[in-house]
Amino acid sequence: MFNSMQQMAQSTCVCEVDATELLALRAELVADQDMLGCKITVNDLLCKMLGKVLPRHPLANATFDGKTLYTHKHVHLSVAVGAEDGLMVPVVKNVDQLSLCEISKKVRDLAARAKSKSLLPDEQSGGTCTITNVGMFPIDIGTPVINPPQTVICGFGRTVRRAVIMMDDTIAPRSMMNVFLTFDHQVLDGLEVGRILKDIQYYIEHPEMILA
Repeated sequence: MFNSMQQMAQSTCVCEVDATELLALRAELVADQDMLGCKITVNDLLCKMLGKVLPRHPLANATFDGKTLYTHKHVHLSVAVGAEDGLMVPVVKNVDQLSLCEISKKVRDLAARAKSKSLLPDEQSGGTCTITNVGMFPIDIGTPVINPPQTVICGFGRTVRRAVIMMDDTIAPRSMMNVFLTFDHQVLDGLEVGRILKDIQYYIEHPEMILA
């Protein structure tokens, strides 16, 4: 972590999104878990979403060794998992090509084996971007540290029910969530990060597009 901070020009941008429809979709999928053959979590949906967003932004699905920038055709998503001895980041390979259930089963398997210290070396390397979801804790905003040689890490805070003024000026209870994206300013600028967060916001607020 110290080396990551020393070797990169890290900065974090935060975007508030309305996760109400995402949570509603997740509830529908849980109700249909017998038909699906898997129990979908919010984190599974976020992983699937990043599999759609990152190919649109090659600089965010990249690795940088300080001299050479490598962009990657497919998304190999490092998933932060809390283990007894600290944080583990197993990698879901080709997440952009997997179905939602395939992602769910793969994440569940890797997380379980991360906690039991039975991951293979190949399952802990080759990531092109990292997701960290702290929604189970009372954390609204974080500044996650990039997992080198990756160029970004995407974090998601807890959902909080709040009264929100809607587009028609009515007030409605909504489930709001913060997305925080830490990026290497040597590779990405604020304009590109804004575009990435705009895409993430769109998919979370229109979650049916995650499944499209």
